Amino acid sequence: MVLDQGELTQLMIMVELFDGVDKPASIAKNVGITIQGVNYHLKIMRKKGLVNDSNEISKEGFSVLESGLGSLREF
Repeated sequence: MVLDQGELTQLMIMVELFDGVDKPASIAKNVGITIQGVNYHLKIMRKKGLVNDSNEISKEGFSVLESGLGSLREF
């Protein structure tokens, strides 16, 4: 699995959500992007079914997170 910049950013956001960080401002600070960027990616991730409206990771999201982290380990 090769991650593009958007997918990598979404993976980083999911790691923050997994760690219990759910406020876009906190996620933005930790990831190093703007709040608008976080909201943009959360919207995309909702459409993909990776997170729900409460910014909780779905089963599909956990699968993507696990796969993405595995790809980073291999890199």
